[in-house]
Amino acid sequence: MCAVRAPAKAGKSDQTLGGILQPMTHAFESAQKYGAWMMDPLPPTVDETKIYVLGGHSNAKALWMYGSYADFVTRRFKTVIALPTGVGGTGHVIYNGTIYYPQYNTAKDVMFRRKHLNKGQFSFGAFADIDLAADERGLWAVYTTTANDGYIVISKLHPVTLQ
Repeated sequence: MCAVRAPAKAGKSDQTLGGILQPMTHAFESAQKYGAWMMDPLPPTVDETKIYVLGGHSNAKALWMYGSYADFVTRRFKTVIALPTGVGGTGHVIYNGTIYYPQYNTAKDVMFRRKHLNKGQFSFGAFADIDLAADERGLWAVYTTTANDGYIVISKLHPVTLQ
């Protein structure tokens, strides 16, 4: 575990990264060269341990859902969820039962919860300048700004309005 201190700007609070743990390796073979697997840090039910897989990075239109980690590593019992629009790039997350992802070939982020679709505006293209992240404390946008001299900015987003 290591701690990293980011340079502080005058008038801004000094923030410290708490630590980085040792990496864990998970073996999962896929026909896709690119993609991501994720868990919901704030699942709708406390005992939920679903694993979500998004194959590819350009115009993927399906999210695979596995009921458990064991189902994920053995590729058993997956449910395929059709997404209303294609995924463009990286920066997708699952938070509180909802997938947030950059929409393919647009400057929009999409929030999708099964039969619900809401689009929030961000200014980035298919190769996202904003990454989304989620943990048990919330949904976050990670980006840089010229006003902040190119340093990384992390902003908490409202999970419904994306503001």
